[in-house]
Amino acid sequence: MFRGQHLTLMQTTVAPGTEWQPEQRGVWFIRLSAGTGYLLREKRAEPLEAEDWVLLVPRPDYWLRASQLGALRLECFQVLLDLLTGILGPAEHRHYHDLFARDGWSPLVFRASSPTARQFADLSAAYPQLTPALARCQMLHLATTVLASHAPRRAPAANPELSTKARCELLFQEMTEAELLDCAPSELARRCCCSERHFRRLFRSYFGRPLTPKRTEMRLQKACALLAETQKKIIEIALDSGFQHIGFFNATFKKRFGVTPSEWRQLHRPKGAATRSRR
Repeated sequence: MFRGQHLTLMQTTVAPGTEWQPEQRGVWFIRLSAGTGYLLREKRAEPLEAEDWVLLVPRPDYWLRASQLGALRLECFQVLLDLLTGILGPAEHRHYHDLFARDGWSPLVFRASSPTARQFADLSAAYPQLTPALARCQMLHLATTVLASHAPRRAPAANPELSTKARCELLFQEMTEAELLDCAPSELARRCCCSERHFRRLFRSYFGRPLTPKRTEMRLQKACALLAETQKKIIEIALDSGFQHIGFFNATFKKRFGVTPSEWRQLHRPKGAATRSRR
């Protein structure tokens, strides 16, 4: 199974007649830079040509196969939604998580003639000369451009006639997860023009759980992504995830996942995983 790194363009080659599948995390953007192959899904094979690309949410029943006639060269990058707390809002995060988990979701294929295929090709050509920050921004731009067609419906624009519930829903759609984690409950309630107690009730109604446990879960999910994708020390990950005390972080993490952060990292970062970055 091919293991990726968040917002890093990688290359791999699939031998003739063999199958390829990325790890079961995140959203994958996979371009056929050379060769032909097939997208295998739901007991059928969809032909793919050079410069086509696929948006794939990995599942056991989706994979790519190279043609028997030659090797298939792929360029791909992975997007971990849990690491987009400064971009995605909590409502958007929940929406995409639910969308990709549905039984009816299947990979999206974009042909070489499509505008996004040209965008992916331009990114690939320019990648060696881009700074890391600019490269990540361009990959993120491609990802959000495609995901925009599956975005949640926007709440009505703010106006004095909106109910408190509608104002809260608008806030949840407009703010990022990072803002939700950083803002005090009293400030969030003020922005919704209601009491903090009423805001907490509306929050629980919208997200299905109280504010404090929801925030803790968001911080823990971000910590999991950082543990898997970075070499940072545990104390750095705790601070980056919003935990101010390493002891509290370790205890909360173990209570939620049954293992310590160090043990979780060992379980979810297999040694010797084959990846090849273009940097």
